[in-house]
Parts: sequence; structure tokens; C-alpha cells
Amino acid sequence: MKKSDVYPSNFLKSTDLPGPKLVTITELGMEPVGPKKEDKPVIYFREFDRPMVVNKTNFDSLVEITGEEDSDDWPGKKVVLYPTKVDFAGDKVEAIRIRAPKVKSKPELEPVEEESDDTESGDATEDY
Repeated sequence: MKKSDVYPSNFLKSTDLPGPKLVTITELGMEPVGPKKEDKPVIYFREFDRPMVVNKTNFDSLVEITGEEDSDDWPGKKVVLYPTKVDFAGDKVEAIRIRAPKVKSKPELEPVEEESDDTESGDATEDY
């Protein structure tokens, strides 16, 4: 039996991500988090049924990735969530970080040779 089965979290955890995952933001709001029930920003994604608590580092990443300082403009934007280890209070801990999706480069197009225009001489056999 896993700890996550016995004590399920209301929020997305790094262990929920086996690797990088492309997600779509649906909304961001404030919700009570932790034992003190402090209001913190949480973000919802179309691909998960639980939100993720957004720390300052990830908030800054979202601003940079989306180009929008106002979280009201984030819904519909795609980002990549990935699990990693970070330094926290002198220890390495599991965390979720956010990065921009990789942009696929367009394939190089080869130049097309121009065909001669035979319409004036009456040699054209097809209408375009």
C-alpha cells in the first residue's frame, strides 16, 4: 500500500508526473491550502482532476511563458509540467516545475522550379 493511497492529496504532486506532461490551463484561483488553511494560488489543467498549488517560482515561470502578468489571461495556454528535485531548507525535495512547450521547427522547403507558361501560345492542355 502506498502512502498516496492511504492519504490522498487534494493537489497535484510531483509523484503524479512520471515525466514531462503537456497541459492546458483552464483557470487559476485562490484556495485554502495546508493545515493553516492559508489562501494560496492554485491552477487547474484540463488534463488533471486536481489543481496544483502555484509557488512564486512557478508563478514567475507562467508569467514568462504566457507573456501575461494577469493570470486571468492564462486559460487556454499550454505549458509543460515536469517533476524535478529542488533545494528546500537545505534538502533536495521533489517538486513540479513549469516550462514552455518545445516549438517544432517547420521543415525546410525546397525551392520550386517555375514551369513555363504556355497559355499564350495555345499549348496549354489543362485549366487551373
